[in-house]
Amino acid sequence: MKITEAVKDKRILLWGYGREGKSMERFLKEKASVRACAVYEGGQDGIDAEAYDFIIKSPGIVADVCNSSYTSMTELFLGEFA
Repeated sequence: MKITEAVKDKRILLWGYGREGKSMERFLKEKASVRACAVYEGGQDGIDAEAYDFIIKSPGIVADVCNSSYTSMTELFLGEFA
């Protein structure tokens, strides 16, 4: 599935705002029709997972508990091109 289709009309949280987080934010704003895009840089306990359809984490972040709303930029990329 294309990234733009997967995130269309979804509420997105970018967890981590380094190079990849900034790049993903730019991509979402320019190419995808997301409902909302927020950035978060704290610990996992501060995330309200119910408030977002997708939580896209940066590579250096290890999530203690993941569910289907958690994904990574790498996972989205592989879904697009693999």
